[in-house]
Amino acid sequence: MSRKKAPHLQSQLWSRAAPALAGLTAIAAGFPAGAGTSISTATTTPVATSTVNGGAADDITVTSDGTIKPASGTAVTLDSNNSVSNAGTIYYRDVDNVTDVLLLGGHTGSFSNTGTLEADETHTDTDSNGDGNYDGVFATGTGRYGLRLTGTSPFVGDISLSSGSVINIRGNDSAGVSLEAALQGTLLNVGSITAVGDRVFGVHAMSTISGDVALRGSVSTTGLGAVAVQLDDNVGGQLLVQSAIVSTGYRYTSRSSTQSVLDALGADDLLQGGSALVIKGDVAGGVLLEIPPTLDSTNTDVDGDGYTDTAEGSASVVSYGAAPAIVIGASGRTVTLGDVGTNGEAYGFVNRGAIAGAGVYDGVSATGLQVGVAGGLVNLTGGLSNQGSIGASSYDADATAVHFLSGASAYTIVDAGSMTATQTGDTAHSATGLLIDAGASTPNLIISKAHSIGASIVGVTGTSTVGGNATAIRDLSGSLTSIINNGFIA
Repeated sequence: MSRKKAPHLQSQLWSRAAPALAGLTAIAAGFPAGAGTSISTATTTPVATSTVNGGAADDITVTSDGTIKPASGTAVTLDSNNSVSNAGTIYYRDVDNVTDVLLLGGHTGSFSNTGTLEADETHTDTDSNGDGNYDGVFATGTGRYGLRLTGTSPFVGDISLSSGSVINIRGNDSAGVSLEAALQGTLLNVGSITAVGDRVFGVHAMSTISGDVALRGSVSTTGLGAVAVQLDDNVGGQLLVQSAIVSTGYRYTSRSSTQSVLDALGADDLLQGGSALVIKGDVAGGVLLEIPPTLDSTNTDVDGDGYTDTAEGSASVVSYGAAPAIVIGASGRTVTLGDVGTNGEAYGFVNRGAIAGAGVYDGVSATGLQVGVAGGLVNLTGGLSNQGSIGASSYDADATAVHFLSGASAYTIVDAGSMTATQTGDTAHSATGLLIDAGASTPNLIISKAHSIGASIVGVTGTSTVGGNATAIRDLSGSLTSIINNGFIA
């Protein structure tokens, strides 16, 4: 790399980089603003902004008393230069191929939600064989969406899922938020998004987003191949995570200490989900996993991000299963993360929260953060700064906290937190804190005072042997030429 960042020996205390989401962008002018059409009662009739006002275009507001539940299809469509705001409930039950709110590209407007978007099904967990574990599939329906953006042209405007927003989806091949066309604006989630079923997404952006992506609210997915958040293309602003982002295919994400309970688990209990966060495109403003600032009794918004500090959450990105909690990279292209911060304190990926990969069950490997994929290049520009925790834990399988694959580069890796891998078992598997593959480039590593990179092998309770290899730092690339250790390598 051409960048020449000098290693720093000081404790890594950055000025906090406030995201550029102090306010949502204004809707472009140039079209008449109607008085707005309000829906404040129960209706089963689909509505569209282009025709809602007696055949004329208008904004749509669903109040807290309003509900929209059509028999099929799409409940609300934004298909003109208008806006939609929902504080009520838009929902389907036991209907396939449905969308609560559809935005059509080629229009200018906005969507805001403080209410509920739901596409669910009647579902009851049952224990059909009486073994103490629930059986069966997570969902039977398919093609269900809370919010969907489609079209060949961009949608110009912001999507704001504000405080109180709830998106609840149950169905295979479905999504809470599916952006299939470009968004010229910002995407903000302060509410909660839940998707259950095989191959579901919590948030899936398949095209570009010109502004910031701020995930201040929770996103959770459960099912075979389920991914909480995936960004397939470029983000013009910053990616901010400041809440819980969780993915799993497991029915139970906590491992029982009773062997008979573990033995009773069936294949439907041990499905493998996808990653919690997948970044496959450039992020111009870098990636920041954030926590609340230190509170100040005289200032309720110390970091100046437009949110009351006491209401801010902490980033926690977790994958239960073999999929890494976070994956950065895409086959066939270079993924570049711009800098969070400035000057000597600028890094492409900054973690102040918690990242964890947990295999949970026997033979399932675990990875916290994976930088790079086969057939792709990743450039973290300023590098990686870990001020929180990155961990991986497994049973009779490999565990890796941070893994740089061939083609991934970071001029400086700073650990001002912890990178820890733990493998439990008596077999010859590995626990590695930092693994750098041949073909990766990571010239500088700094471990700050009182912080650590570590790995451990733990024997199974009741046995007298411990098997496997524990390695804190393993460089197979030959690129790591400077290690400054003011903390612990264990």
